[in-house]
Amino acid sequence: MIPTGPEAIPPGPEDQALSVLDLARAGQFTEIRDLFTEGLRPMVTAGALQAAWEVELAERGPVTSLGTPTSETADGTITVKIPVTYERGELTCTVT
Repeated sequence: MIPTGPEAIPPGPEDQALSVLDLARAGQFTEIRDLFTEGLRPMVTAGALQAAWEVELAERGPVTSLGTPTSETADGTITVKIPVTYERGELTCTVT
């Protein structure tokens, strides 16, 4: 199991976003949800996160590599984008 909780997540936004993908790949969706702000937690369940992840895996196959994260700040919000390569395709994961 991947360590979770505020003390286990690296400090930089790119590292935090990569940690979220590591949690998803390990099937730790409750831990991902627990990282959401208190106001966002009621809006999404761990099951919904898992279902969305599994849809991508079913369509594209397993993750084969992660690209270099990039981040941008707008209106005080940091958004990190990570290119994700799957066995049968690519997409960009966005973590805010």
